[in-house]
Amino acid sequence: KILYTYVIVSIICIIYKVVIEGYTTTWHMILSIFSFSAAGYSWYVEMYIGLFLIIPFLNLIYNNLKSQKQKRGLLFVMLFMTALPDVMNAYNFEQLSFWKHPAGVEINVIFPQYWTCVYPITYYFIGAYICEYKPKMNRNLNIVLIILSIFFIGLFCYWYSFESTFVWGGFQSYSSLFVVILSYLCFVFFMSIDYSKCGECFKKVLAVVSSSTLGAYLISEIFDMIIYSRLNESVAELKYKAVFGLIIVPVIFTLSVIISIMINKSYSLIKSIGDKKLLKEKNNIYG
Repeated sequence: KILYTYVIVSIICIIYKVVIEGYTTTWHMILSIFSFSAAGYSWYVEMYIGLFLIIPFLNLIYNNLKSQKQKRGLLFVMLFMTALPDVMNAYNFEQLSFWKHPAGVEINVIFPQYWTCVYPITYYFIGAYICEYKPKMNRNLNIVLIILSIFFIGLFCYWYSFESTFVWGGFQSYSSLFVVILSYLCFVFFMSIDYSKCGECFKKVLAVVSSSTLGAYLISEIFDMIIYSRLNESVAELKYKAVFGLIIVPVIFTLSVIISIMINKSYSLIKSIGDKKLLKEKNNIYG
């Protein structure tokens, strides 16, 4: 299903780029499906294929650890290798001016960072730990920590980009310890909710949205290109862009989910036809 979703979204993106944006190298764009560049956000699928293949071996590692203490040790090592470097290697200790205006100043690497690229495995082990031990936290404290984490990350990014355009850095990437902690807090919060008390309609909507997130993420590139490019052309000041963002983000999310639901429906239809055909052939063989 993941590969089907990726291929369909890639085809839609290719059609958009050829018809709307006037790309003429159609054959190159078809080949881009195999290089995971047809859809701009398809890095996730490329990552997931490898993760999916290695999962049985990751499970052997995790499940053969004998205690919760050992599993916490595994998480500590993974965080040390993949999450800490992006936070530690973001400073310059040679120039005092850096601390006032960090933007554009060369940083000092003081922490080993070779293994940051395997951060998806860190997330996998964290997920396995959450699934097994189901860590609990006071709901109010959890919410406060989520808000404080978001505020701290935003404040850090503001300081790092002070009197400059926005600075992209590893400290705000998926592998960053800041983001890992925020992700953990969010997962613990959502797992603490008793969904049995929710209405049937809400649960159905939640189930549909949950099953559509991958397709929505992949297809959102098209809506990002359409809407954000026009926003940048029409609105110059950042403060007004932020106001429009309160409307635009939900709109892009909704449109992306709708397209993803349609892709899921087409997959279910094709799968249903295939299952019926296989069942018919099986009945013919075995009588």
